[in-house]
Amino acid sequence: MNIDSEALRELKEQLSRERAAREQDAQNEKNRIYALYPQIEEVDKEISLTALKTAYKITETGRTVEDVAKEMVDTLNTLKAQKKAYLEKYGISEDYAKPKYACEECSDTGFKDGKMCICLKKKIAEYVYSKSTISLLNKDDTFDKFNLDFYSADIKTEIGISPRMAANAAYIACKNFCDNFEEEKRSLFIYGNTGVGKTFITSCITNCLMEKGIAVLYHSAYRLFGFVDDYKFNRVPRDKYKAEYDLIYDADLLIIDDLGTEFINSNSQAVLFDILNTRYQTGKKTIISTNLSLGEIATVYSERISSRIAGNYIVLNLIGEDNRTK
Repeated sequence: MNIDSEALRELKEQLSRERAAREQDAQNEKNRIYALYPQIEEVDKEISLTALKTAYKITETGRTVEDVAKEMVDTLNTLKAQKKAYLEKYGISEDYAKPKYACEECSDTGFKDGKMCICLKKKIAEYVYSKSTISLLNKDDTFDKFNLDFYSADIKTEIGISPRMAANAAYIACKNFCDNFEEEKRSLFIYGNTGVGKTFITSCITNCLMEKGIAVLYHSAYRLFGFVDDYKFNRVPRDKYKAEYDLIYDADLLIIDDLGTEFINSNSQAVLFDILNTRYQTGKKTIISTNLSLGEIATVYSERISSRIAGNYIVLNLIGEDNRTK
């Protein structure tokens, strides 16, 4: 996703500083090794001067390129073998002078083959998430830890499925949503009573997508609508909060948690439709987590909003008892 130029510049500078620090660490280690074992420094100097000496022999002695090149290869092989013997003798790693970059793909430059590297994408994702009004993210929440044993296998006769079947269907749908995020056109609407796992599964989604460098913004409905109101009615300085406001519409994924717990009026209804409609039109995906069913959404908000969700969202219903005490 695109973020404001100032934020992107700072993230690139952060990468540059980290890269310079790691290269300095490598130079410091190299200097330490040279101080302890001068013979290693001497061999390194000979290796670096070999090519220069070879060029001199060609220009000054009239020897053939092939002849001198063979001599250079032989000399380099001898020097490298000598150096390897020293390193083995003193128990030093062969890559002692190489910087230990955090990202070996791009050497901490942020770009590889002219494209943004995953390491910079992750930094952008972390930046976007830092602008969330709530942070429920638990790094330990992963799909591998989704435990169906918390859900009853007893069939609910009124709907014909069990809580475990509903949870398994939600698990599969959310996992597929993450695995095919770029291709998926629909968003997610997850509803159910308190304690059935809505927050956990949205946290799993967030962790999974951020690991791929996808920018996720997480808001509670209460704070989301409060912030939008403050921004639109100039109760906060717009120049300071423009980036945060823009992310509501531009983030790769917006998660609206606990929809229906905020103070609901005609303004919040209009804001909700504007956010959902704009994000749909620009191909941005949204997750809504709520205690309200689609029918209740129509009653509390509007038929227009309910219709937008029904037509463009994967609707998932988590049922059962409160799992928090379990």
